[in-house]
Amino acid sequence: MEESSKEKKALFPAKGKRGYLKGKKLKNLLIVILFIGLIAGLMITGILITGNKKNIFTIMAILNVLPMAHFLTALIAVFPYKSPALDEYESVCTGKEDAMLTEIIVTSPKLKAAELSYVCINDDNVYAYSPSLPGSKKEYEEYIEGLLAVSKMNVSFNIYTELTAFKKVSKHAEGQKLSRFEEDVYASLKSVSM
Repeated sequence: MEESSKEKKALFPAKGKRGYLKGKKLKNLLIVILFIGLIAGLMITGILITGNKKNIFTIMAILNVLPMAHFLTALIAVFPYKSPALDEYESVCTGKEDAMLTEIIVTSPKLKAAELSYVCINDDNVYAYSPSLPGSKKEYEEYIEGLLAVSKMNVSFNIYTELTAFKKVSKHAEGQKLSRFEEDVYASLKSVSM
């Protein structure tokens, strides 16, 4: 029996799709656990073979700490963020799945990380919904516009903190096919998010 692509639920959804944050947390947690097991296995093997801690296996174990720290840091960074509730997601995205990004985390060297639960585009206007922006809305809008301008994408970026207002401006996305420019804007947004 063949399932439609909408019925299939990926274990690790792509960035910008529902379930991405949960999948990223799970993937990074599994990798960290694997590294901990590898490091412990190398240490124990080295001690059993040589009888002391000063051996090549200890060095190999220590060298595996750095890549493990990379995945642990990514896990810690996304840990506070949650995927939107299913009923909220359905009320916002039904019929707009192809024209809407979800679960985007934008980071900046100067601003705190910000969660953009939903992002949609209409020509050169990008609209986003953030349930809890950690700073000034204007600063984040200017920062993201600047990031996109580096890629020669001059757009107006608008962040909404009220879901009802975002739903009104995102109605145009229903059944919409993205233009090449809009796809490029989405690709750029995904590339600068966690």
